[in-house]
Amino acid sequence: MYKLEDVNAKTDVEGLFVYRARRALYVRRLPAITDDSRTPKAVNKNELVAVDKCLANKDPQSNDGPFLRLTCGGGWLFEYKRGEQEMFQVRVKDGLWAYTVDNQGVGLSLRQHPSHRSDLRFEPERRFHDGCVVWADKKLIHEGVTFLRIQGTDGWLFDKRDDVHTLVRVDKRILEKEGCTPFILTVKQYLSVDEVRALATDHGYIEVHHDEAVQAVGFVKENATPTGEKASTPVVRIDIYYGTGTVRTVLHHPYHHASEDTTNLYKMDCTLTELWDIMANPYTTDKWHYKGWKLEEGKPDTTESKKKETTGKEALLSEETMLRKACCDLDDKIKFFCEQRDGVLAGIRAIESKREDYMQRRYDSAQERERARAEQAEKDHAENMRKRRGDNATIFCNHADVVTENFEPSVVYMAMAGTSTLLLYENGNWSYTAGLPSPLHKRLYKRSVSDPLPKVVAIGPHHRYFVEFADGKTYWEGLSKQFDEAAKSTNNIAKVAFGALETSFFLLEANGATQYCDLPDALTDHLKTSYKKVHHLSLGPAGEWYVSWKDGSWRCDNISTHMTEKINKLQKKGWHIRDMAFGEGATYVIRYGMVGGKYLQD
Repeated sequence: MYKLEDVNAKTDVEGLFVYRARRALYVRRLPAITDDSRTPKAVNKNELVAVDKCLANKDPQSNDGPFLRLTCGGGWLFEYKRGEQEMFQVRVKDGLWAYTVDNQGVGLSLRQHPSHRSDLRFEPERRFHDGCVVWADKKLIHEGVTFLRIQGTDGWLFDKRDDVHTLVRVDKRILEKEGCTPFILTVKQYLSVDEVRALATDHGYIEVHHDEAVQAVGFVKENATPTGEKASTPVVRIDIYYGTGTVRTVLHHPYHHASEDTTNLYKMDCTLTELWDIMANPYTTDKWHYKGWKLEEGKPDTTESKKKETTGKEALLSEETMLRKACCDLDDKIKFFCEQRDGVLAGIRAIESKREDYMQRRYDSAQERERARAEQAEKDHAENMRKRRGDNATIFCNHADVVTENFEPSVVYMAMAGTSTLLLYENGNWSYTAGLPSPLHKRLYKRSVSDPLPKVVAIGPHHRYFVEFADGKTYWEGLSKQFDEAAKSTNNIAKVAFGALETSFFLLEANGATQYCDLPDALTDHLKTSYKKVHHLSLGPAGEWYVSWKDGSWRCDNISTHMTEKINKLQKKGWHIRDMAFGEGATYVIRYGMVGGKYLQD
């Protein structure tokens, strides 16, 4: 871990460092402590920041700095201000760790610094779904929380927040069994070692080295001077890295006194054809990426003065050439390894992308299954309620053909008054026959398409009506003071019925509570003595009544002989009575459905 030993040090350092703030500090636009360089962004007390450069203060008289450049172009902070330490370096551990995201189904977003703060998320946001495996190459522990730098990114995640875990450590051995491992770059083998050996044999080279681990083989040639004369020591050595195609040739110059007088030549991505040229003419080939100096054609002058002058000059030239070549070679190696690192990161990103696609598909599939389950549950509930209400009807009323045509299992309310029959459906639509109270007709037909649909509706003798819309607004007319008080005191009305007298009514709340007035005596006795909750209740203009309870049992009274006979026939066939509506002149609608089963329960 890098540690700043002296605030007056003159060395700039780049890398990855993490610092903790002693107190709240404003981030600066520039490497300075002045207030005019402040930005609106701030670091709170004890918060951590990631730093990619420590810039030393070059002023020997100043006790400010070093200045800390925040990652992701976030601005600058400082370790010391007027000799007082403001930021403390935190130890960061290097390694490779695997974690699974487990954040209550919402996933986890990368932060620019080791922090929980949501305003430090990357833009655009980079989110890892729950179940996704992430790999960290750096980690630190601060106030009981482990912060992790995610490999291949500049971002950080955390293993818990408010004592709730967001990441779960995974054993890498388990991941390896599942095929979920860090990406490993596979290097293409450029040359065949057998072909290289055959080529060397053809050109008179002797194999002196072979390392299978690094895929390298070396050869020497004894009589390879530019003039063709045999030298006392090997003057050419060729090392071939057949895994990468890199070729290094070391040329010894026998006419120089300096034993270190050699030239190193390199060729990257070498082919067999190019290698043939190199082995055939190691001194004159133009296949090199980097060239040192080379001797002129012919044998050099051997006079003493000429030899000394040439030797000194060429020794310096050789040393300079070697150093310059080495510098170029290092630059090229840096570029080569940077390209390899980019390839590794590209592979990691490809795997992460595939994993994210897989997790997204799993998430979408789960969402689709949940939607399908919810839709099916809604359909099952609707079907159950239709069976509970009764999906068949016997209709004996005015305009019976119209009512029969409009009746369907989705009817939630049916009411009769005079010669009119009103049906209200699940979707808020309605149908009716002639004789509907005029004020109610206006309420229903004057509404626009965007207005709320009716939710509860009732009609009865003496031109009374009640309607409640989906927005909770209620309207009624022709009703007694007792009904006004009852309706105004009720928040959630489920059922309304009107009896023969102008003051008679029944009101059922959604919670099962009831309010009523001037009902037939027998019905009143049943309501007072029964411990069961009412499910439906209907009243007629001639004292008829019907009541059903939550357990599926029911009673009715004061009905006509014709209606009694119809009920008996239905029961003999195994049908169960679900609801009744009564109109003038002993008209009626009987709703019925299957007996027993789940449809008897709400």
